[in-house]
Amino acid sequence: MVESALKRKLNAFQTITNKDCVKLYDLLDILTEIESSMLNPKYTTLLSYYNSSSGINPIVAKLPYFLQEKWTTRASSYKKSHDIAFPPFSLFVSYIRDMCEIRNDPAFSYNSVNSTTNSKQRPSVISRRLDVSSESSVRCPLHKAGHTLNDCRGFRKYPIQDRQKFLREKRICFKCCETNEHFASNCTVNVKCAVCGNKRHATAMHIDRYTQNRTQADNEKPLTADGGEHSEDNVTVKCTTLCGDIRVGRSCGKTVLVDVYLPNAPEKSTRVYAAIDDQSNRTLITPELFDDLGIQGQHAQFNMSSCNGNSTMKCRVADSICVRSIDGKSTFELQDVIECDSIPSELPEIATPEVASAYSHLHRISSYLPPLDPSIKVELLIGRDIPDIHHVQEQITGDKGEPFAQRLALGWVVIGEVCLGKVHAPNKISVRKTHVLNDG
Repeated sequence: MVESALKRKLNAFQTITNKDCVKLYDLLDILTEIESSMLNPKYTTLLSYYNSSSGINPIVAKLPYFLQEKWTTRASSYKKSHDIAFPPFSLFVSYIRDMCEIRNDPAFSYNSVNSTTNSKQRPSVISRRLDVSSESSVRCPLHKAGHTLNDCRGFRKYPIQDRQKFLREKRICFKCCETNEHFASNCTVNVKCAVCGNKRHATAMHIDRYTQNRTQADNEKPLTADGGEHSEDNVTVKCTTLCGDIRVGRSCGKTVLVDVYLPNAPEKSTRVYAAIDDQSNRTLITPELFDDLGIQGQHAQFNMSSCNGNSTMKCRVADSICVRSIDGKSTFELQDVIECDSIPSELPEIATPEVASAYSHLHRISSYLPPLDPSIKVELLIGRDIPDIHHVQEQITGDKGEPFAQRLALGWVVIGEVCLGKVHAPNKISVRKTHVLNDG
């Protein structure tokens, strides 16, 4: 009964936040009661598991992150100095008692709003991202990106047998190809292929069939579901080249191909796409690029606020990385780059030579735009904390409503809707903003 009562108290105790350190006294009362009971020979064996990580770690999980780190340091030091497997429960109680006095001492209470000194504490990150799709908000299980499996052109390039095997392994519905919460036998979704318009299969399961006796000129014209051909209008043909086979509009933004490397190892560079976002005041990097570069960054905790609500994220911070244009003419050093696993990799937003060639006023910059490499992802988001990268060195504009181009230090970019004649209606809206609060 004693053991059960103490466990219930600990289980019912709420997690302590950074602003609720006064609750440490309530936790200390429970821990002191446990420590006192452990001194009673009747309960010593019964409560001995509190002298192990199995007993203490669940309690540590209820502490703020910075107190968890402090305990890890103290416990590790105690283990080494005493050559034991794990510190005793009495050391943890002593640690909480010290933290109660330190964190609740009014002599060390600071007003972050009126403070005029530069704080070394890592600030919070607020990221607001809105992805609105007319079909589905399910992320692609193949690329872990913000598009659906039906929107994934890379998935449709696989043979139909491989696509069926992938759906079977992921237990995804063969009919709608959007979820693993039901099967095709009980799927109620009215599917329609965005490529051929067939209502018997989803876009992800579309198969391109070509007859053996078609000429090369005929092959350049996409077939409809009944074997006929699309209009021979030049605008439609060109726009199919730009937007792809799916009837979706294409909009380009400030995304460039760059080489990223550590300051002390310029020969070990990694080529990625970088999104240049002047609505973000900090620079973000994906965990994959973090690991590829072998960065030994510091761990930090941030409060991420998005359209899905607030969440606490633990991530790494790179002290310094370098980004270089692919022509090697411009190099920038980025400081305190924050790890983020939600940078959207929207490859259709990247301008290609075909996009520039389709517009007379942008034709001259087509040779400066590298071809799209589907094997490379957007793994860097450069905010306005590096203002030199955002400087516009040259700009080319066309008629009203047409896309325009800018020459930045890292290369040329094309901005705007590039769908010729507006024959494709967009079905997706992307809004991204990242902001770091100065008050932490």
